[in-house]
Amino acid sequence: MTSVDLDNLTPSENRLLNSLGMTIRRDFVQFVAALGRGKWNDEYWSLSSLASRDIYLSPLFERCCKLAFVKHALENSDRPLNVRTRDPALARALRRYAMKYGSLVVASRVSLGRRIANRLCSIRHWAISTFLISQRMLARKPDQAKRLLESHERITLLDTFVLNSSGAGSIQQGDYSDRYYTGLTSIVSDNVRSELIYLPTFIGFKDMFEAFKKARTSKARFLLVDDLLRPRDYLSTIFYAPLRRLFHRFPNLEFLDFDTRDIVRDEQRGKCAHHSVQQATLNLKFARRLAKYRNRIRCLVEWNENQVIDKGLILGFSRFLPDSKVVAYKSYPIAESYLMHLSPTKEERLHSLSPAEVAVIGKGYIKTAKEFDPDLKVITAPALRFQYIWSEKRPRANQSQISILVALPIPEYENLAILEVLQDSLRRFNKDNAKQEIAFRLKPHPTHNKKYIRSLLKGSWPPAFEVIEGDILSAYDQSDIFISNTSSACIEAIARGIPTIVIGEHSGMTQCPIPEDVPKDIWSLCYTKDEVIASITQFVSKKRTSRSQATTHTHRDLLNRYFEPVTKEAVYKLLSLEQPPTDPVHANADESTTA
Repeated sequence: MTSVDLDNLTPSENRLLNSLGMTIRRDFVQFVAALGRGKWNDEYWSLSSLASRDIYLSPLFERCCKLAFVKHALENSDRPLNVRTRDPALARALRRYAMKYGSLVVASRVSLGRRIANRLCSIRHWAISTFLISQRMLARKPDQAKRLLESHERITLLDTFVLNSSGAGSIQQGDYSDRYYTGLTSIVSDNVRSELIYLPTFIGFKDMFEAFKKARTSKARFLLVDDLLRPRDYLSTIFYAPLRRLFHRFPNLEFLDFDTRDIVRDEQRGKCAHHSVQQATLNLKFARRLAKYRNRIRCLVEWNENQVIDKGLILGFSRFLPDSKVVAYKSYPIAESYLMHLSPTKEERLHSLSPAEVAVIGKGYIKTAKEFDPDLKVITAPALRFQYIWSEKRPRANQSQISILVALPIPEYENLAILEVLQDSLRRFNKDNAKQEIAFRLKPHPTHNKKYIRSLLKGSWPPAFEVIEGDILSAYDQSDIFISNTSSACIEAIARGIPTIVIGEHSGMTQCPIPEDVPKDIWSLCYTKDEVIASITQFVSKKRTSRSQATTHTHRDLLNRYFEPVTKEAVYKLLSLEQPPTDPVHANADESTTA
């Protein structure tokens, strides 16, 4: 009998899982469309985790990938298969399959406590979202929104994020460090600048009073969603919306011959009150309240990751402000094996969850953006957030040292996994290359700080590890190799001419942000410590030739393909404004911009 642990796959099994994930993507999109048949006009379905396809919100896709993995294993072996999993819903789906087809034994290693926790998951999510929403309701100030909106005859809203950090994307001492529309306000005219108002989503704040205070005392103009909402909007979201999502009925659909009722119902129960879907509902209600000022709202530039919160805002504008222009601005890499939900589907466009037109920051992303909706109109827009990438390289301070820059993600388990891989790689590299000095420079995600990163490793902190802050451009140019996992910084590093290593998930779906047509000799995807060490050794050996004329040409081509230059004409087009062509702005871009 062959055994497989779906929670602890071997590297070869994990490669297969991710390969199958690419194979079933279109089948999965059709499966979600079928789940929503007759329900797409119902906001409580369309703004749900099941409809989102977002793997950070919904476990449905990864579960379907594991079903495909089991099916593949059964079809390619004449021996019975013993499958272990800690996912009770997945185990039930597998047992239903075993009753029909045999040759499959399923062991679900779930303690009683974990089973109870799974059952109480929806209550936990409801409690968290209710706590945050209640703070928002108490912290709102309707008069501020009224004064702000009535003081402008014409308004362009810039959907953005405000991070609870000290770096880019945060508000410090009244100054907003714009991480998402970098340099935009310095490019447009005074008249255009006067009509720009930020529409923030707050990330990382547990105290919403503090978050709102920072926005209201900022020198930048912020319109807070909550300042337009009314108490009944919050109450219906807290109490009514989860029940509506909970009592949707679904057909007993099969996926690859597996009965999916258990995994669909499990997610329906567990995520019906998740804070993200509750936020999406509030965004929809915000648009309804904003309709009072419809004659003033000229345009919404929506920072679009096609998440459920984006869909709530876009659906609200479609319903209540149909005359306002909505621009879905996708200012980040979109790769074939990256986050699947970034590419809209036909159902999402037809039911106003995605605009008819989206803007990407490079011609190389157009095909992927249209993957699930060939009729989607895709245009290019300036890569505002990445304009620094066009600047000239700065000379290295220490040419003798091998400097490896590591961009750390948000999730703690991913940070810990990367640090452990690096620690082992350091030991192995020092053993095999005693005369070569190596240093790992760790750059935390803007939502984290040095103290947090240093707390993750048990025992002594390696002297070769340095946690750095500051602008990413200097960090790139002082590095020989770049390492990360799901960060958009991977394609940035390659465009700057730095060989890049992407660390794959240990046992799950890897979200690789590098497009398939980027030459494989300048980047690698690694699932094991040995593969990481081999890639480091390979790139170190190429260090002296990595700046050759041919390589420089390759990186320049990547720049042109994946990072649209910032020009005044392109910026005005993004804002749906008329402006004659001008010279590129990127040549004078502020090199201190952080990514």
